[in-house]
Order: sequence, then C-alpha cells, then structure tokens
Amino acid sequence: MKLLTLLFSFGGRAGRKQFWLTQLGYAIFFAIVFSLTLFFAQFPNQTLIIFAAWIPGALAVYSVTIRRLHDRDRGAVWFFLFFILPAIMFVPSIFLETQLQTGKISQSFHDIAICILATVANIPIWWGYIEIGFLRGTRGPNRFGPDPLSPTPPPASLTT
Repeated sequence: MKLLTLLFSFGGRAGRKQFWLTQLGYAIFFAIVFSLTLFFAQFPNQTLIIFAAWIPGALAVYSVTIRRLHDRDRGAVWFFLFFILPAIMFVPSIFLETQLQTGKISQSFHDIAICILATVANIPIWWGYIEIGFLRGTRGPNRFGPDPLSPTPPPASLTT
C-alpha cells in the first residue's frame, strides 16, 4: 500500500499494528514540530506552523482510526461516540467555571462536578482506545473489506 493511501484513505480496514504505528509516528512528528517551534521561538507565526503541521497528522490518525473501526466491523459513527461526544461533554465545565467565578457555586461543588464530568467523559474515550487499539478485528472479510491479517490470496492467473 502506498504511504499516502496508507495514511489518508478512509476505505478498507486497518490492523492494530498500523493503528499504533500511526499513533507513534504522529506523536514523534508533532513532538519534533513543536520542539522546532519552541527552538525558533522568535518566529512570529509559531502557532500557525503548529496548526498547519497538526492538520495532516490529525487527518492521518483520523483515517487510520476509521479503518481500525472498520476492522472491528463498526462504522465511522463510532468515532463520534468514542471521541467527539466526550469532548462535547466537557462544555458544562465552562458553565461551572463561570458560576464559580461569579460566586454562585462553592469551590468544593465545582471540584466535585468537574471530577464527575471528567470521569463520565473519559469512559467512552477509554472504551474506544481498548476497542480500537487492543481488541482483534473481525476474522475474515466483513462489510468493509478483507481481513488485514489474512494472507493475500494468489492472483487468479496462478490458481487456474
């Protein structure tokens, strides 16, 4: 598989190895980009450079994650349930912060509420990482394509 197809294709399936190698590669790539921008701190568009580098990396991680979900015989909507919905669940923390600043709630209530929100929001995230990163995909072909762990069959010309 060509590198661009490997990183930016949303069709087919991806195994755990491809998922974790993409995660690791993205972490290393982003650490290098971030370190270089810190090293050249006087550069005026430092944030823009980080964001510009983040986009293709995030897209690659997103596409491999979708294909990993396909390997588990799950559609892309599961990405929303595992990662986007939990992020939305943190929105009430903004409200709680304003309520704390205006003195409408106590610090202890704020801390307990934030702890509960964080715990509830992290449950689907951890479930997603276990499902995507550690559990084996569907054995054999599924509705998204052939099993990435199955040996590829010989071309039809060799079997006839």
